[in-house]
Order: sequence, then C-alpha cells, then structure tokens
Amino acid sequence: MPRHITQKSAQAADHAAVSRQDEIADTGAAKWTREVFDTEGAAAYLKVSRQLLELLRVTGGGPRYVKLTRLVRYRKAALDEWLVDNERAHTSEGVAQ
Repeated sequence: MPRHITQKSAQAADHAAVSRQDEIADTGAAKWTREVFDTEGAAAYLKVSRQLLELLRVTGGGPRYVKLTRLVRYRKAALDEWLVDNERAHTSEGVAQ
C-alpha cells in the first residue's frame, strides 16, 4: 500500500480519537472529575501550602470540602467561592472591632 494512503488512514484515526475524547469531555461525569481536587491539587490551584488547607479544615475558615471515607476532595467551585469570599480591597477591611 502506498505510504501516503497509510498516513491518511492514521490521520483519520487520530482525528476520530480526538473527536471521541471531546465527546467524553462534554459529559457531566467527565466535567465533574475535572473540577474536583485532592488536597495537593487544591493547594496548587490556590497557590497555598497543603498544610494551610489541612489547618483550615481543623480550625475553620477554609474552603468547603467533601469527605469521602478517608478521602478529602475540594470542588473547584468551592475553591473559587472561598477566594471571592476572602477578597479584600485593603488591609483593614474585615477586621473585627
């Protein structure tokens, strides 16, 4: 078989595989999976330490999380909400008096 026909077949197969991956990514289950982080992933997303998130789980004030048996997971939406809730315009804002 001529080489250019084999290359075209390979390109068509690659394109079909990419299309299938796009279909899978558009499902709700795939979207949910992409938007859930473990503690390390959440810390990297927020650019804070893993220890800070662990401390905030004990003391309170951190992002909402899900506890699945021994696993801790953070939804991306909860991390984004926590960031918004903790926005400040200046350093004296949010100080209890």
